[in-house]
Amino acid sequence: MHENQPIDELIDELEQEQQELILDHFDDDDALELGLRMLDIAREDELPVVIAVTKGAQSVFRAALPGSVPDFHHWVERKAGAVLRFGEPSYLVQLRHEARGERFEDRPDVDHAAIAGHGGSVPIRVDGIGIVGTASVSGLTQQADHVLAARAIADLIASSRD
Repeated sequence: MHENQPIDELIDELEQEQQELILDHFDDDDALELGLRMLDIAREDELPVVIAVTKGAQSVFRAALPGSVPDFHHWVERKAGAVLRFGEPSYLVQLRHEARGERFEDRPDVDHAAIAGHGGSVPIRVDGIGIVGTASVSGLTQQADHVLAARAIADLIASSRD
């Protein structure tokens, strides 16, 4: 994924990524492990972000790193709201609108105080079940927020296969 990549290529890449980011299971320990992986990635690069992991309707992990601001907490919740409403990464939601020449913010059927079509929240999917939670990041560009969350899920999947 590159900053200047054409939208249609980004959409294709995100759709493919979602086929790969599927877990065999996801329990409370996995949720905590995912949050810690996200935290490690953010700390390693000294990123000023808020990270959040949910399982079902419960917030299981949340951290605010140095340089982040209180508003980022609201953004991770709104981005996760997009995942739960549309069933795909919040970045993909935003890009689909952009590809159609539309602005997500102009949709009249969305409570924009609760849902943001901005990149940074990725669905946590379990094979045979579907979406069981969200991994969300706020504080960077939309794409960088998305990449951090997706990378941590991919790392969790890889470690479960070892």
